[in-house]
Amino acid sequence: MTQLPKSFRVTCTADGRPAAGVPVLITLRMNVRNHYNIVIGLTEQDGSRLVDRTTLEREADASRNLSPSDYWPVAGPEPEFGGEIEVGAMSIPEVEAALRAYDVYHTVANYPSNYRADLEAGYRTVSALSPRQITTAVDDISSDAIGVRFVTKSVPFPAARLVPLGAG
Repeated sequence: MTQLPKSFRVTCTADGRPAAGVPVLITLRMNVRNHYNIVIGLTEQDGSRLVDRTTLEREADASRNLSPSDYWPVAGPEPEFGGEIEVGAMSIPEVEAALRAYDVYHTVANYPSNYRADLEAGYRTVSALSPRQITTAVDDISSDAIGVRFVTKSVPFPAARLVPLGAG
């Protein structure tokens, strides 16, 4: 049995310094069907973002409601959450892909009202930071998590790859 933690904190650093305004992606690895990829928003001034179970379950439910045959429940009587949560700053290609998906699905999907604006702001922030790497850490994990393992990813950002949003 696995259970998502009630809350945990994600902290992003750019070349060792707190990275404010960076978009964060959470992937809930499932045992069956597709994994859930959830954009949880931008990091705060100290480079951190508090994540709660309610938000993860709500966003997973929204994906499942949009495409029920592609996803299995994260919680409930027959959950298939595999226990692994991948956490990381979004790379430039991930932000661009999320923006493209938003443009296609925003009329039928339930996106947060600030979703597109946050992604665009995050893209500009990461471009302005021009870091060599953004590293992610997870801490303040609530004690109610059962069978959960966190995997953090570091995202390399070669400055030469950064181009203005929409320029190609």
